[in-house]
Amino acid sequence: MHGEVGEATMTAPRTLIGSYLAMVAFRNVDEVERCRVELSRTGWVDADEVLSAAFRLAIRRCLGPKPGFLTIGKTAVLTSRIFPKGDIAAGDVEKIIRIGLGQDEEDLKKLRLKNPFLLRMLAFAALIWLHKVPDVETLTIVVQAEEDVFDVGYSPTLLPGEAGSG
Repeated sequence: MHGEVGEATMTAPRTLIGSYLAMVAFRNVDEVERCRVELSRTGWVDADEVLSAAFRLAIRRCLGPKPGFLTIGKTAVLTSRIFPKGDIAAGDVEKIIRIGLGQDEEDLKKLRLKNPFLLRMLAFAALIWLHKVPDVETLTIVVQAEEDVFDVGYSPTLLPGEAGSG
C-alpha cells in the first residue's frame, strides 16, 4: 500500500525527521527543539525525502489525489494566514503544493526561498491543522512516509533504539 495512508493504528515514527514532523504537527515545542538539535548534530540525513513523502501523503489525505486550482489556492491562502508575520507567501505555498503533487518538479529549483524545506514542513503542519487530521492519522502519514523512503533505498537517521530495524 505504498503512497497511501492505510488504516489508523497507533504507531510511532522510527526516524528523527519523522518524529520531528509529528512533533511540529502536534505543536510540541519541547520535542521539536529536542529533535531539531539532534537532527543538526546528525546532519539531517535523508530528511528531505521523508518530508517530501509525508507532505505528498498529507496533500492527498487533505486535498484529494487531484486537487483543483481553487482548492490549492484556498489552501495556500489559509496556510499563509496561519503564519501572520508574513513569513509564508500564499504563492510560494501554492508552488510547494504543486511540487508536492509532482506537477512542477522543476519549479523547486526556481523558487527563490531561503529554505524550501522549512516551507514544506510548515505547509505539512498547516494541512494537518487546517483539516483537523487526528493524531493517530498524522502518525500514520509520517510512518508511511518513512516506509516509502526506506523502500526506495534512503536511510534517514533512526531514533535511538531503532538501529538495525529497517
